[in-house]
Amino acid sequence: MSLRGVRVPGRLTVDRLDVAAAERLLVTGGNGTGKSTLLAVLAGRLAAEGEVAGGRG
Repeated sequence: MSLRGVRVPGRLTVDRLDVAAAERLLVTGGNGTGKSTLLAVLAGRLAAEGEVAGGRG
């Protein structure tokens, strides 16, 4: 999965993120830092500006 220039206005900005199929991603942070928003974008449940590729199926 890769993200490029992903943005959810007022909630999340990710310049670049790459996670290979065999890799794992640990998401940590304080309240309101965008963890749930990031996971929703990765799962395809939340629309975002930018490019989200792979990871489906």
